[in-house]
Amino acid sequence: MNDGTGKNERRKLAKAARSETVLARRTADLRTVSRRQLIIDGGDRNFRDLLHALLTYGHQLHDALSAFAEFMEVTSPQYELLINIRYLGGGDGVNVTRLATAVHCSGAFVTTEIGKLVRAGLVEKRRDLSDRRCVLIDLTRKCRARFDELAALQRPVNDALFACLSSADFKRLTRLAPRLVECGDRGRELAQFLVSKSRGTTEAA
Repeated sequence: MNDGTGKNERRKLAKAARSETVLARRTADLRTVSRRQLIIDGGDRNFRDLLHALLTYGHQLHDALSAFAEFMEVTSPQYELLINIRYLGGGDGVNVTRLATAVHCSGAFVTTEIGKLVRAGLVEKRRDLSDRRCVLIDLTRKCRARFDELAALQRPVNDALFACLSSADFKRLTRLAPRLVECGDRGRELAQFLVSKSRGTTEAA
């Protein structure tokens, strides 16, 4: 190989290397995640597949819970409040603050919806005997009777929703799910902040 040919080959290799570097940078810029723990084989395809699966399953779970809410003759958010009152209160009642924390909603929203459930005869309020300033919320007998009837429908549906999991899978999921919820709170707040900030910057421009 003469010197001219060698120079041409080196130039071609250098150009190819630069092109690969530019492509890699563009690929990195288009990735929807940056944490190395979420990147496999240099890309975010696995992450996006996971996100799509979670979104799809979330819709499916919501549809099933909406059917339960329809049986209870309440809205989906009200049904979520009822099941949290049932399990958090344990028959002793629960206050609005704890309930709002459990459903990741504002106290004002919870108070408004509880008012509707009280008028529907599904929820009752009473003073906390240990702290008269505190109001406890509990299910009425009417509501508990409806939940007893609903249980016969819930069992086969819940079994079907998680039929693909082994005992080991289920145990791992019960450990992971609460951690995802914590991340979800932070991610939701960050998304709202960044979008709001971006709109403000756009309007200012």
